[in-house]
Amino acid sequence: MKRRAARAFVTAALAAAVLAGASACGFDAQTLQPYTQSHGVNVDSRTDPDTDLPLVKVRNLLVVSQEDGQGFLAGAMFSETGDTLTDISITAKNIDGSAGEPVEVALPGPIEIPAGDVAQLFGDETITVTGEQLRMGFSAEVTMTFEEAGDVTVTTPVVDGNLPDFETMQPQSESAQG
Repeated sequence: MKRRAARAFVTAALAAAVLAGASACGFDAQTLQPYTQSHGVNVDSRTDPDTDLPLVKVRNLLVVSQEDGQGFLAGAMFSETGDTLTDISITAKNIDGSAGEPVEVALPGPIEIPAGDVAQLFGDETITVTGEQLRMGFSAEVTMTFEEAGDVTVTTPVVDGNLPDFETMQPQSESAQG
């Protein structure tokens, strides 16, 4: 009788352990959700039909603004096959998420993405943006046009460039480049 009770106890304990261990499986557990470990957003372009991989991957894209109405674009672009960023258009978003006014973008020229390498959107040639509705804490819809990958559109945050994470990011001035 004691043996049977012990066996029943062990069986119940094992069943409880299995149920507890499997209770979060498949129920949208946070560890199963992809997310960006940064302030910016990620977006992939259309895929290459031969490899089924994105032609361009844009990572940690955001607008850094140290005062309302102006800022610069930051992020990184990667392409296995190489591509060229030829144009950027931005529309400010209102606080309710609706489309606001277009933002002026100063793209210094086409930006090459070498095959298998990363091209930074902030560095030697800064992409400045200006617009009355561009405000810290709001967002902006960014459309990037690539020579091969086509258009990629994503909503990015407009972060406060005065915060400690961004205060060392300063666009290159004309005199510093000169």
